[in-house]
Amino acid sequence: MLQSIMDNPNINLQNLDEINELSKFIPHRLTAFQTKILDNQLYTPDSIMWNLNKLFRFNSEIDASRLKRAVQKFVYCHPALETRIFIDQNGETMQQYAPGFLKTLELEKVSEDEFSKIKNSLIQPFQMFNSPLSRIRLFKTPNYVYLFMDMHHILLDGTSGILVPRDIGNLYNNLAANCPTDYLFANMWQDYQNSKTEKYKEAKEYYSEKYENCDWYNIPTPDFSTRKNKAGEYTFLTEITTTSVREAERRCRMTRARLAIAANLLTLAKYSGKSNVLTTWIFNNRTNKIKEDILGLLIKELPVGIKLDKSTTVSDFFKDINGQIKKTTLYVDYDYVLLNESVFSNDSIEINYQSGTFDINSNEIDFAGNKATIIPIAQETKLAAEARMEIDIFEVPCEGKNYSNLQIRVLYMSSIYKKETIENYVDLFQKTLKKLIDASPSDTLDSILN
Repeated sequence: MLQSIMDNPNINLQNLDEINELSKFIPHRLTAFQTKILDNQLYTPDSIMWNLNKLFRFNSEIDASRLKRAVQKFVYCHPALETRIFIDQNGETMQQYAPGFLKTLELEKVSEDEFSKIKNSLIQPFQMFNSPLSRIRLFKTPNYVYLFMDMHHILLDGTSGILVPRDIGNLYNNLAANCPTDYLFANMWQDYQNSKTEKYKEAKEYYSEKYENCDWYNIPTPDFSTRKNKAGEYTFLTEITTTSVREAERRCRMTRARLAIAANLLTLAKYSGKSNVLTTWIFNNRTNKIKEDILGLLIKELPVGIKLDKSTTVSDFFKDINGQIKKTTLYVDYDYVLLNESVFSNDSIEINYQSGTFDINSNEIDFAGNKATIIPIAQETKLAAEARMEIDIFEVPCEGKNYSNLQIRVLYMSSIYKKETIENYVDLFQKTLKKLIDASPSDTLDSILN
């Protein structure tokens, strides 16, 4: 009976709660994004590359026992945290809700000195199969209460992190309350139904026609060939202001995230001298209120590729990009990028613009009115790269000014790239981005590239 709901496309929306409850107890295949994360993790199994963790420190006024009960209820409300990954009798990698899978949360009473010794050993690699993929610990010292949460990225995405302080804080304030319903498993059911539709077939045909049978240049050629995976990071604070970005958005009718995508495509072309260039970006895929309350891995990696003609106007260039994004977000159920990607061998540069001011000095977080401080934890020794190259753009406040500057952060595989290669690429990228931001819609791409 349980499996039959997976093959029934005619279940009405009013039965969403029933779908969600029944499908909790059905094994589900990993999504394409989960498969990518698992493959990358197994490539460097002793690393913490995909650990999403935070150590929160509360003042001693917080009721530690009450916080414990709030966290326990939070886990119950979000079943992803107790998901087990296993290989079934057919050799398929599957996932399934396993209530009670996590170690029972205890309030650990220690001295400040004892906690300082414990703190930097909290983050450890996860055993991926038949083992919990999240860890939660609660400590009480004479002066503080500490909540440590470490969750593998295969269970949830960064957007899900918003739910942690929101839901735990609300539950702490009212233990009789419940979190908004987490429809993770109903969403899995819906994804399965979507894969059997005509729209899914249309999506596959669109991606095939648009992106296959083309020799795309999608990342700088590595300097070294090695299986080693070492993580590198390079950060560069530009002189590009958010004021100029907003002006470009209005002038060109192009969001700042799409401006960054466009700049990376032109940078790839300028850097390589090639015309067929492609990059990817992350779509958070939370397109309705139901998805906003899901703690899970919902994000999608989507492509944008161009066959460069330098005589193209900036306006037409942007129309091409916008048209592709409109199509790929419409056809988001078909995971073209990840179904055609091999581990650390043909992955593209992933470019992401993190909208909103990012205060690099801020370490405060609000649990629904209960303030906590994020405490850094040493973890450098077990780091590894998540991708060959990823570019993130942040808006960093400019002291004494009413605007922010753009900061570029590149996470890369330092075992295959020299630092100077990354520096040269970033220098070209930020110059290209500035030119694109300052350009008029009637300008040609040749004026940007020269």
